[in-house]
This record gives sequence, structure tokens and C-alpha cells, in this order.
Amino acid sequence: MTAKDIYDRAIISLGYADDQVFKNRAVVAINQVYDELYNSLSHVDYCPIKSLNDDVNYPPRICTGAMVYGVAERLALGEADGEKQQYYAMQFDRAKAKIVITDHIQDTLPR
Repeated sequence: MTAKDIYDRAIISLGYADDQVFKNRAVVAINQVYDELYNSLSHVDYCPIKSLNDDVNYPPRICTGAMVYGVAERLALGEADGEKQQYYAMQFDRAKAKIVITDHIQDTLPR
């Protein structure tokens, strides 16, 4: 999944109009979320993005869930939209907790 796919989902979720201001902030927001999730994921190489055209090397379930919530949270924060920022922060925290639990279980299963 590309960074643009994640960005598009976040903008749609927020109900914001897509414009260059958001696109300019998107790479930073995606990399912030990428960094935060990296420590929760095992077996993933560290590979932040440089542009919205780059692929994000996380599994699709992470990209369509936690990544979207985290990016939406940061874009709402940049707009001083406290209500949406809090909502997406809560969703992001829940999604992160699921990642930690499922990855831990997978790591303990016999191979």
C-alpha cells in the first residue's frame, strides 16, 4: 500500500477537503506514525517514506487501520480540530494495542 493510499483514507475519514497544505504535512505525519508503530511490530525492516508515492512496508491490516488512524490524528491536530484529534487518538491507541497483542501471540507460536 502506498503512503498516498493511507493519506487518502485519512483525509476521507476526517471529512477534510484534499489540498496541498495537507499533502505537504502528510509525509511527516505518516513517518511519525510509522516510527511509533515500528517498535510494536516484529519482523519488519525500518523503511520510512520520502514521498506519498512510496510504499509503506507494513502489512495491509496495519496500513488500513492503525496507520490511517494515526495519520488522521496528526492531521486533525495540525488543524486544531480537538474533537477529531481526540477521537482518532483513541482509535489509534486501540489499533496499536491490537498490534502488540497479535504480534506477541504470533511470536510465541511454534514454527
